[in-house]
Amino acid sequence: MDTKALKDTILQLAVQGKLVNQDENDEPSYILLERIKEVKEQLIKDKVIKKEKSLLEINEYEKVFDLPNNWEWARLGDIGQIVGGGTPSSRNIEYYTDNGIPWLTPADLRGYKDKYISHGNRFITELGLQKSSARMLPKGSVLFSSRAPIGYVVINNEELCTNQGFKSIVPYMIEMNEYIYYFLKHNTKNIEDMASGTTFKEISGKGMSEIVIPVPPLEEQKRIVDKIDVLFKLIDKLDNNKQDLSKNISNTRNKVLQLAIKGKLVPQNESDEPARELLEKIKEDKNQLIKDKLIKKEKSLPDISDDEKLFDLPNGWEWCRLSEVSNYIKAGGDKPKDFSTVKNEEYKIPVIANGKTNTGIMGYTKIATENNMCITVSGRGTIGYSCIRKEPFCPIVRLIVICPNSSIDISYLHYVLQYLIEQGVGTSIQQLTVPMIKPKVIPLPPLEEQKRIVAKVDAIMNYLDDLERNIK
Repeated sequence: MDTKALKDTILQLAVQGKLVNQDENDEPSYILLERIKEVKEQLIKDKVIKKEKSLLEINEYEKVFDLPNNWEWARLGDIGQIVGGGTPSSRNIEYYTDNGIPWLTPADLRGYKDKYISHGNRFITELGLQKSSARMLPKGSVLFSSRAPIGYVVINNEELCTNQGFKSIVPYMIEMNEYIYYFLKHNTKNIEDMASGTTFKEISGKGMSEIVIPVPPLEEQKRIVDKIDVLFKLIDKLDNNKQDLSKNISNTRNKVLQLAIKGKLVPQNESDEPARELLEKIKEDKNQLIKDKLIKKEKSLPDISDDEKLFDLPNGWEWCRLSEVSNYIKAGGDKPKDFSTVKNEEYKIPVIANGKTNTGIMGYTKIATENNMCITVSGRGTIGYSCIRKEPFCPIVRLIVICPNSSIDISYLHYVLQYLIEQGVGTSIQQLTVPMIKPKVIPLPPLEEQKRIVAKVDAIMNYLDDLERNIK
């Protein structure tokens, strides 16, 4: 379920008068607008605000839908004062302080989800306020980021000021602020379309004043806001549940792999050929490959110490090093000279680099440097990400290639690596190298049990994949 789209739909219904019922006993909006006009005129008379040029009457083309009875169209500048901001010179340390007047920038709202805000990360002094174009905004003002980016909206629950990246609305009737807040959240895209600029787009104060807003009766505004609040809380709860479920799915995957490699996912079968005999077969096979000069003889690794054995193994299992069950482990080479970003008859061999996608293809070349079915592990970027490669390819850029011996189930080995090798961006290791991979100690079950483990893990992972797709 797309919860963002659901919220957008709710806001659309709200501003069109379709979210709550109308009440004929509500004071009509035309009376509300007359009262607002009186308030505005009194503020001008008291010299609290300046008289400005009258805004144009709203034409029929600006009325984008039919209003319910008792609703009216108005311009944003008719129902609230549009206030910009400013930035005191950063060269003067007297303009900034650790605990003074809250001063907000659009950056303070990046990732901010609450409706109300009291301060940002920075504060200015009274002198800084006086020496800049920043203006104090009373509690209950609607703050709207007008550039870089356009569309952050909050209401201040404490007096504060902003930089020039805002065009805030101070409603002449403070009771309208939450309705205005939701209207602006719904109309961000339309406001972006009204913006202009070359370096970055910006909506001007005049542009904000001219925005046309449907105005319900004040009592209906309150019902609309209450309904939106209730519905949005339910949607947020749904979102949180989805996130919790996604986290649980991820934890379940790890638990399944843990049980698998500890021999606790499927039952053991005493008739299975023990893993020690499997290791002997692999050793003989590798010796023959070396004799036939198909692979190179490598330096022997030390015996596995007790400290390296992470847990007790079931009967028939053995600890071994990754290099023991691999014909070779190597790093990818340089980018081939014959290279194309487009696949065609001549360039059809995938060039594989680091990457979290199942393909990791960055382009194509003519000749494969790896023709065996193998596992690749990313050594940089998304460190530790592993993938089974079944087709010929050309590995490059810190991609580690592991070619398992044919006597081992490649899918089992892949699951082992998924569990045992640290994965992700910004892990505790800066990079993964071949010398780090080769001596890796892994648990080795009998071959028949490897197959049973793979079948069981595959079934569970497929189920979890389906579950994950359904919650998105």
